[in-house]
Parts: sequence; structure tokens; C-alpha cells
Amino acid sequence: MVALFSAATAERESPNDFALSKAQYYPAYLIVYLLAYTANQIDVGVLSWRYTAIASTPWLRRGLFLIAATLPFALIYSGCRVADIIAGQFSVSGDAWEPVAQIAVTIATITKIAGWTLPDWGRHLTVLHDWLRDHHTARELSRVHRQLTALVPEPVIPLDSRADLRTRLYRTVVEIRDAQWALRTWMDPSVTQAASRRARGAGLTDDDVAAIVEAAQLKAAIRAKTERRQPAKYESDPQVAQPGDLAAELVFQRKLARAFSKSPIVAAALEDTAGQNISKDME
Repeated sequence: MVALFSAATAERESPNDFALSKAQYYPAYLIVYLLAYTANQIDVGVLSWRYTAIASTPWLRRGLFLIAATLPFALIYSGCRVADIIAGQFSVSGDAWEPVAQIAVTIATITKIAGWTLPDWGRHLTVLHDWLRDHHTARELSRVHRQLTALVPEPVIPLDSRADLRTRLYRTVVEIRDAQWALRTWMDPSVTQAASRRARGAGLTDDDVAAIVEAAQLKAAIRAKTERRQPAKYESDPQVAQPGDLAAELVFQRKLARAFSKSPIVAAALEDTAGQNISKDME
């Protein structure tokens, strides 16, 4: 390769148009170079694809996938350079497909650099994503939390101003659940039945139904407590869903918050049960 390259660049290197200007005169160098380049790209691409299945971290797996994804572009580049060699033997220039070669090698180079470095800087994207997700979740839950704790302030524990977002979010989740239990005696079972019936009639299932039911229960309990009109019978357990961990709890409470704020099914269920099963005026 060194000898062939030295012979091919005796006058000047022509780094920008070497294949176009030299393919006719120095095909041996280009052939050896392309064989080595193509074999290397295939080897790296195949190995990267193979090891995506056993990568130890998500960002390492994504980086290896990006590296493997550059293989088709590298092969396109090699194909264009082979075409340059063949065209050169017939005194024809490869100008027609040169843009394809340049675009392919640029994409392959940039993507490969991103793939090699992704395991290092990708984790910072995870931190940013988690912060944005938690910030959005806290904003979604704030309306439910504010309305519930206005009626049931006991669960609220003042936090130090230095408390981080994750701590505040955790306290919000706990306080919503505590307030939900405190409002249990104001929850009319007929609201549960009406909300469940309408949610399933709308084609919802599982946690989506549970979120509708719990949102309807909470809104009905807020209305009943505000008007001090307690139902003759009330729910023994205000929780329809039983998330297994904090992550699942956050996902569910986001659904609950959206249903609480703007679900027409919740509004319809409340209309269906307005004034039903009231035992007494609590004034």
C-alpha cells in the first residue's frame, strides 16, 4: 500500500479528487485500498451487529447499532470507487456518481463517530431525558395534588427548598395516594360503576379504565366533601389499580391526572350519578 500510494502520488496527492483523477492510471493502488477498506467495514459492521445482543448497557447497544448501520453506506462508497476504476479503463470520468460516493462516505463517517462515542455522552442524554420527564410529570400531577390537599392537607410534609425534583415528585405521589384514602368515605360506589361502564363502553381496558374510575371517584369525592353531602355507602378501597413500583405508579398517576383534568368520560359519569345515594346533609 505504501509503495503503491507513493507511486500514485509522486506528483501531488489530490486528496479531493484522487479516485476521479487517478483511477485510470493507478487502479492497482485503488483496488488494494478498496479491498482492505471493504473487508474492514464488513468485519466491523458484522461484529457490531452481533454484539448489540449482548451489550452491557443501553447506550453501548445503541452505539454498536449505529456502527453496524454504516455498513450499507460504506459498501455504496466502495461500489462507486470500483465504478471509478472500471470507468477509468474506458477513459470515462466518474463525475456522474461522485456525489453519491461523497454523501455515502460522509454519512458513514459521521454515523460511525457518533456510534463510537455514544456510550460516553449518551448517558448525559438519559439524565436530561429523565429530568424533562420528571418535570413534566410533576406539572401534570400538580393540579390533582393541589385540589386534593386543599381539602385534605394532613398528608402534606413541607420540604426543604433544597429538595431535588425527584424527592418532590415522590412526595407528590405519596400525598396524592394518602389524600385519596382520606377521601374514601366520600366516594360513592355508583360513581365507580358508572365510570367503569362508560370507560369500557369507549373501548378502554386495564389501567386506562382504572385511571378513569379513580379520577371520577376523586372528583365526586371533592364535590361531595365540598357540599358536605356524604354517600350512604362508600368505597372500601379507593384504589382500582395496584402499580408494582414507583415507576409504574408514576405512569399510572399521569393517566389519572389527565383523566382528572379533561376526560369527557369522567364528566359524563359524574352527570350520571349526580345526587344519587346521598345519606344526609353533613352541615
